[in-house]
Amino acid sequence: MLLALDIGNTHTVGGVYEGPERVAEWRTVTDAAATADDFWLRLHGFLTETGVAPEQLTAAVLASVVPALDPVVRCTCRTRLGLEPLVVTHEADLGLTVGVRPPEAAGADRLANAVAARNRYGAPAVVVDLGTATTFDVVDAAGDYVGGIIAPGVLSSSEVLFARAARLARIELSPPERAIGSSTPESLRSGLYLGTLALIDGLLERVQSELATGAEGQTPTIIFTGGVTKLFAADLARRGTVDEHLTLEGLRLIYERNADRLPAAPPAAGDCR
Repeated sequence: MLLALDIGNTHTVGGVYEGPERVAEWRTVTDAAATADDFWLRLHGFLTETGVAPEQLTAAVLASVVPALDPVVRCTCRTRLGLEPLVVTHEADLGLTVGVRPPEAAGADRLANAVAARNRYGAPAVVVDLGTATTFDVVDAAGDYVGGIIAPGVLSSSEVLFARAARLARIELSPPERAIGSSTPESLRSGLYLGTLALIDGLLERVQSELATGAEGQTPTIIFTGGVTKLFAADLARRGTVDEHLTLEGLRLIYERNADRLPAAPPAAGDCR
């Protein structure tokens, strides 16, 4: 079984695959200060809850945008699981060209999204990932990852708004009945919810226009993913395909392409750097 870990700034998503089938998944808050012991306690708990015994795991793959946790996860995999994880970077065999400059600036989760989008939906494709940031990752008609867009995420933006505006109270994010709010909560809900959809629609229009200029007649598939997607799922589904497991699927595909590049055995358990 393959352990796949996607460590984001706000949340960490884990999954276990048996071949191409995802047999377990969990989501938790990312703790950037976690020690290897802390991380193992959480991981062991999630494995137990989902019915997976640690000894059933035979491989691991990691995408992380929190550098402080990279050695922690490596140490956990080595000492607790006896595995050397594949840490996804632009240097892995991705099956596509990375056009981001410099290539090492491309986040591992965004690389995984591009790989999964190309393999599951074909090219061209645009992945909109709604998380701490709202990111757009573009795969062109040739199947290469050419870059994208990074915009503020709706939850992180709202936290700044509530923190800086003393008279604005936090609200539950949900679809408003109409754009024009007749109260402060209704106005906030309209701005946050409809504003996010407007941002997505506006940027997608520009991306699609640029893709059409480079490859006339090619209409990209639009895929939505990320932790905040479920809040907008009904509206996003009318704009494209919602695939909440896209990043984990990309990690699985990348591992399959790179499994033979990993060492036969991990370094000594005490070598946790």
